[in-house]
Amino acid sequence: MECHQRIARLSWMVVAGSIWALGGLSVVPADEPVTPAQARDMGSRLEAKLERLTEINPRSRDLDERGAVRVPRLPRVSFVGPPVLERAIDCDVGQSITHTLSRAVARRVVLHLSGTCRESVTIDRPGVTLTGARSGTAVIDPPEDGEGIPIGPAIYAIGAHELTLEDLTLRGGTFGLEAYASRRVQLTRVNAIENTECGDSCTWPQGVYLNASEAVISDSSLSNNTSPLWVDQNSTAVVSDTVMENNSGDGPFSMSNSFLSLSRCRLLGNGLGPQAATYSSTRVYDSVVGSAGYNGWTAAWNTSELRIFRTEIHGRIQGTQDSQVRLGGVQFGTSSPYDIIQLNLSSNLFITDSSRDGSPVIGEINGNINLWAFSTATIQAEGVINGSIALYDFSDVDAWFTPILGSVECASRSRAFCNPHPLGGVHGCE
Repeated sequence: MECHQRIARLSWMVVAGSIWALGGLSVVPADEPVTPAQARDMGSRLEAKLERLTEINPRSRDLDERGAVRVPRLPRVSFVGPPVLERAIDCDVGQSITHTLSRAVARRVVLHLSGTCRESVTIDRPGVTLTGARSGTAVIDPPEDGEGIPIGPAIYAIGAHELTLEDLTLRGGTFGLEAYASRRVQLTRVNAIENTECGDSCTWPQGVYLNASEAVISDSSLSNNTSPLWVDQNSTAVVSDTVMENNSGDGPFSMSNSFLSLSRCRLLGNGLGPQAATYSSTRVYDSVVGSAGYNGWTAAWNTSELRIFRTEIHGRIQGTQDSQVRLGGVQFGTSSPYDIIQLNLSSNLFITDSSRDGSPVIGEINGNINLWAFSTATIQAEGVINGSIALYDFSDVDAWFTPILGSVECASRSRAFCNPHPLGGVHGCE
């Protein structure tokens, strides 16, 4: 205890000596805000007092005989560039986006593009806007290597916060936009199209790829790619009034702790419908969804969530591996396959009365619903199931207020409760 008291007294002596050396301290009351004038006055006084402290020991300015190095005073740094650099870039006469960005020192850069820019543009700074003519004639189209493979994406963004793309066409690259660690990205009237080849540099060319990034996409087209949109690795994308058609390999996808929202979109002719995988969520509102193949899935995989409301679907819906599917206001088109909804491996289906406009939550389901391996379905909605429900391996269904024109078939200790009773009967259920 006595040792601690000595240390405390010594600490107070050091503090008192420092205050004496600095000539006292100016104190601003803690409950009052510091005004700009007070802040400037405090800074001037502190600078003068530090100057007095160095005068007490002149050697503090230079090296002493023991080689102790003085600490130089830091110069005041001010930003000398303009707040905004705005330029017109005509790629048809040889001007370059990359060259202009490499020389820009402004806080924000706005480039008005025209012509076809044969380059793969890297953006690694915040505050960049690329905008073209509203007619969409500004194109970024990367050149190809000796084997006919694009040298890279049309735009590669890393740390490109507040990147804004407007009225552009991004085509013929490994990706239209490939973004990493970029927040508040906006795409408006952007055509990310015909991005289908990447050689060994990637496995799945995309119209737009987001990794640890967030983007708002509106009034755009992500079509004729291998895949239109992949939201990956803790990313978020909010998409509205956008067309995604004829993408050969996949539909829009959220993956690895990501979130994707699609509103008023047209998603037809793609290899698959919207999907969510690995702790992710995909939500579809007021849209049209269909796939190129008879068996094309709109799906949730591996502890993920798929929500579809007030949407017309031409295809099948699947949930698997502890995933959840919620439907409301869904109309299934006549081209949908007969086994229309499948849940597997402890997944959950909810068809509930959640329509905001008061319309029937679900239309006529012209197909079967299959539940496998500890999966469950809760159906509490208007509409008609013009098919059967099959339950396997400890699966359950609770259906209220929804007529089932087929039967309910159970196997391996599955359970069913249906009101009204299915017209085709209930068979083998506990």
